[in-house]
Amino acid sequence: MFVELGPLRSSLKPIHIPSAAPPPAGFGLEYKSFFYARISISLNDSDLQRLFQACLDGGCGMSLIDEGFRTSLDLSTSPRTTRFEAVSVQGIGAARHASHEFVSLLVSCPARDTTDNSPPRVATFRRDFHIVPDLPCKVLLGNDIAATEELIVDFGNQTVTFPHCGSLVADISLYRPNTTIATIPRLIQAAQCFVVPPQSMAYVPIATRALQADVDYEFVPFTRQNPLESYRQRISPATLSIAPLPPYLSQILHHLLYWLPNMLF
Repeated sequence: MFVELGPLRSSLKPIHIPSAAPPPAGFGLEYKSFFYARISISLNDSDLQRLFQACLDGGCGMSLIDEGFRTSLDLSTSPRTTRFEAVSVQGIGAARHASHEFVSLLVSCPARDTTDNSPPRVATFRRDFHIVPDLPCKVLLGNDIAATEELIVDFGNQTVTFPHCGSLVADISLYRPNTTIATIPRLIQAAQCFVVPPQSMAYVPIATRALQADVDYEFVPFTRQNPLESYRQRISPATLSIAPLPPYLSQILHHLLYWLPNMLF
């Protein structure tokens, strides 16, 4: 929720400390190297026989679990509970859901690997998860868990500390896997001569050489305003994307078709 706070309450002129971190490259694509914060946990599984990565979301007030994924867990000690008043959940895709039920689950999070041969240490706590349909990340740890457990998240070192579990430290991951720099440009051209009439839209078949599976390419249409010499490489991970370049709003599709209004090939 956005809240206007007004001016800083200080009669002294602020002193700004510039960041020593690398500046952005200016292409607006830094986000593609990152994923939501993920943490390895198990649910109702004290022996850690089924670890998986859950979303650690500091932007969500409540912890969630996908309805379908919930049925795959051992729920012998965790009956689902029906609320008298539904909880509205927004932000799962573009939909809003009303969660009428929740389930109390035992969360187990193993500490980061150690060099000795001591038994693994595991942070353990029981918390409520609200049941929702179609949750892509399956399990989301919200601020109702993070604040109660007083988690200390260190994005720089990619760790999370559990103060109430003996200050145990576990790993989190932020970076997308297989991030690779595209070293060789791939030129795209229309597969055939195609005319898009003015003020209309059409799908245009395109052709290109084989693309690397572990590289994300930005497809840029070459026009008089954007000639071939202006090609710029992009650094990003594993999906295809295209940047909107006015006046030609362009969009790449999963089957490698794109449309360009008012353009003649």
